[in-house]
Amino acid sequence: MLGIIGLDIYKNGNIVSNRKFPTNIKAGKYSQLYGKYGLKGDIKFIYVTEIVKKYPKYPVYEDEKFVPLGYKYMLIDERYDLLYLNEPICVVEYLPDGSTKNIIKQYF
Repeated sequence: MLGIIGLDIYKNGNIVSNRKFPTNIKAGKYSQLYGKYGLKGDIKFIYVTEIVKKYPKYPVYEDEKFVPLGYKYMLIDERYDLLYLNEPICVVEYLPDGSTKNIIKQYF
């Protein structure tokens, strides 16, 4: 196991994603949550630092200002599983000009 995936919640206690993780599955790949299990929305990753440092840094491209975080998650996903924790581990607040709200604009 490389780490834990847990839930993000808003200040009011509601979870950010469209639902919790499947209760019959205790561990798996990050990509399974979004593909196989239909999860949508933000969740929180807690990784073992020593392992993550073995992976390449985020690439830097000339005139590029945004590389999705999923780039590194997908590389790690090829080799390691994560524990699914159906508990909130982070309270989040989204800003009107933040990355999540403007993700499509950042892709362009």
